[in-house]
Amino acid sequence: MPRDHHDRAAYLDDLGVALGDRFSITRNPADLDEAIQISREAVNMTPVDSPDRAGRLSNCGIRLAEKYSVTEEMSDLKDAIGIMREVLEVTPSDDPDRAMYMNNLGTALADQYAQTSKMADLNESIHITQQAIDAAVEDYSDRPMYLNSLALRLGDRYVRTGEGADLDNALSIIRDAINSAPDDSPDRGLYLNTLVIQLGRQYARTGAMADLQESVRVAHDIVDTSLNDPDRPMYLNNLGLALGELYSVAYEDSDIDNAILALREALGLSPEESTSRAIHIHNLGIQFGRKYSKTGATADLQECLRHIRKAIKSVTADHPDRAGWLSNLGVRLGEGYLRGDSSADIEEAIRVTQEAIKTTKVTTDKVTYLCKALLLNSLGVRLAARYTSVSAIDDLESAIEMTKRAVEMTPKISLICDALEVAVSLIPKLTARSLENPDKQHLLGQVVGLASNAAAAALNAGRGPTAALKFLEQGRGVLATSLEEMRMDVIELQARYPELAKRFVSLRDELDSPVARDTFNQDDHGGFNHQARATRRYDAGNKLDEVIAEIQRQPGFEDFLAAPSEAELKASASCGPIVVINTTRNRDPGKIDTLEWLWDTVAHPILDALGFTYRHDESLEKWPRIWWVATGIMTKFPLHAAGRHDAESASVLDRVMSSYSSSIKTIIQSRRRGHGEAKSTMAQALLVAMKHTPEQSSLPFAAREIEVIRDLVKTMQLEPIEPGQHKHDIMAHLPQCKVFHFAGHGHTDGHDPMRSRLLLEDGKENPLTVANLLEINLRKHLPFLAYLSACGTGRIKDKRFVDESIHLVSACQLAGFRHVIGTLWEVNDELCVDMARITYEGMRDGAMIDESVCEGLHNATRQLRDRWRNMPMNSVARSATDGDRRPRDIIACDDETSPLHWVPYVHFGV
Repeated sequence: MPRDHHDRAAYLDDLGVALGDRFSITRNPADLDEAIQISREAVNMTPVDSPDRAGRLSNCGIRLAEKYSVTEEMSDLKDAIGIMREVLEVTPSDDPDRAMYMNNLGTALADQYAQTSKMADLNESIHITQQAIDAAVEDYSDRPMYLNSLALRLGDRYVRTGEGADLDNALSIIRDAINSAPDDSPDRGLYLNTLVIQLGRQYARTGAMADLQESVRVAHDIVDTSLNDPDRPMYLNNLGLALGELYSVAYEDSDIDNAILALREALGLSPEESTSRAIHIHNLGIQFGRKYSKTGATADLQECLRHIRKAIKSVTADHPDRAGWLSNLGVRLGEGYLRGDSSADIEEAIRVTQEAIKTTKVTTDKVTYLCKALLLNSLGVRLAARYTSVSAIDDLESAIEMTKRAVEMTPKISLICDALEVAVSLIPKLTARSLENPDKQHLLGQVVGLASNAAAAALNAGRGPTAALKFLEQGRGVLATSLEEMRMDVIELQARYPELAKRFVSLRDELDSPVARDTFNQDDHGGFNHQARATRRYDAGNKLDEVIAEIQRQPGFEDFLAAPSEAELKASASCGPIVVINTTRNRDPGKIDTLEWLWDTVAHPILDALGFTYRHDESLEKWPRIWWVATGIMTKFPLHAAGRHDAESASVLDRVMSSYSSSIKTIIQSRRRGHGEAKSTMAQALLVAMKHTPEQSSLPFAAREIEVIRDLVKTMQLEPIEPGQHKHDIMAHLPQCKVFHFAGHGHTDGHDPMRSRLLLEDGKENPLTVANLLEINLRKHLPFLAYLSACGTGRIKDKRFVDESIHLVSACQLAGFRHVIGTLWEVNDELCVDMARITYEGMRDGAMIDESVCEGLHNATRQLRDRWRNMPMNSVARSATDGDRRPRDIIACDDETSPLHWVPYVHFGV
């Protein structure tokens, strides 16, 4: 065809499109290069005023943008954007293709934002994509694609700004795109993939397991229906990431194994030249790292390190993700080294962390600035670790220098304190009222220690103990506070503002009803029925917030659901001192292995400062009393038993009686619920003895314990009730009891405190868990005491959840019991009988007022301590190993092999 043929430009344009289509199938770069060359020639042959010029320009711009997606050469992207802007300049406003041209430009601008991080690019992308949607008619076939583009861009802006409205809009828009696209649309997988991405972000924002579960389910659906889709590697990658995140919450081995399988397949399908290949390799390494953190298996660590190293080697030195990958490699190497794994080289950990620091450019972006400070601190930690092994003074000096540089990059202590104040104030906002309790627990586990660090910073900044105390009260026990708010008494509000009270109670009751968690099934119509349920809870939560704000505007209700004031905090100590012991990671007391250490270092100085300097004079009628509120690692230890028990007055037991609480506000709220005599309309004692529990050792003294208690409660005007030993039997009687006494096995879940449980006859299939107890509300009848005579009922194994103090003891408190007696670790079967007997005798003799519970347990502990103290050492040793003295636990506890079986019993209450 002659070069001046009038149809040559049209044929060239068609050829360019065909070559571009062939590239989409073959991924041969030569096809794409030729398509661009021919498209440019077609444009150059097209007159400026030709109605065909816009279309040919657009095709050329699309090919250039496609080349950028392969090469990541910014010159290609800039050329594409320039051409796409020209397209819009020559396209009339009523042109039916104008919407498509605007969407193309919006996508290219978003790609440019991904490289430049300039908000102007992202904002223009969102603006012009919205214009494309507005220009497209409702039934326009490409409208779902434009909606998808807008959802992606809004999600990107949410990541940058944290503006929740952008993410809410992104989710709404992508659901609109999915609903409006034909079922057989070739792009349906892309739309669902965008939903997976936004649901993952929503989960990270709210912690709602429903979002993560839907993300996993949708990702599975995409993968199952995209066997020949060229985007299948991307879908598999996102499925792997979602499953890995689910594993980090639920610790189900199948989740991490399937995550690894998905990422392996994504990697196998990715061409060698694909820019996404390195991302798949890195993500596969991250999943092996997650698995190693749980298993400690060297093979998992080796796979983790191999893949992350390979990902780093496969990208250029200026790749935007390289510094983060180097940091991740350093973290895993450091973790392996500290665990004594031979696969982890501390030298490499130091080297890659140094390289990550060099690669991270310090800009005016505060996030980047602080990231570099964290990297410097990490390098200091790894140098210090090497110093402990080789004792090279250079390492110690360098570690100190790195730490100093990190400190210099962070604000002054007063500014840190200001920042922490803001951060702690946001912690309660993590627990949206619409979230279920397990979701709240998981989310709060991400900020463990923040309140304690803020309290320490307040003291270091000279802001005084009151400021420190407010941080601890605001940032710890948040889950308990949210439950208290859902169950508070509204009698006064009903009397003065009945309509407001009615709205409050209606919304509160809707949210206090748990949603079933096994929600995703084949009949759920794509998960949208569940989404509707979750949306209703979300809307109810927002409406409740509005009602609470309206109540707080009414005279006399300004403090409705507000945190305790300074005056209330001080007044809470009117019944006895409240001792708050704060510990942080930077001030960890180290290994505490003796009651003597606990006495010398912690309890003795505190008691002396409070004036309790001598043994209590038992001729006096009333014992002094202390409430202990511990944080961090101190929550594990028996402060009430601290002492040098070979001396007459060198122990807490001989000077004061002790109660525990997770926070001061818990004490305040418990006192508000009722009075010391705990008068309820019910007078039943629910007694449960589990002498034989499936798959557990027998407890021959459990029945004897209940026999003793049965006789005692009759003298206390309580009717003993001994139902069956199944969960439904117990749950049916709990609402009617004044006392609940359980003698049997307990289990503390190592990963999820919500799954800690009392073991009953059907405990394997239908356990009585912390989550079950938190879902019931017994406060109408003011139950007085729950006595959990089992192992570890007041224990938390996972340090992520120490701030929330979620265990069987606190669950009973939150359900409504005014007092709870539990244990910190393993208890002895035979000794449980005497401990319970003496405690109940004290309660009976003390007329079952509040003080009688604490005093009864205190006297029981002292008597059994004295018995132990008077035993010959050889006799003590025998008692600890006697075959009939069996522990009420299903697994080995924290190596409490000493015969101090009188130590672990604790009282929580007013």
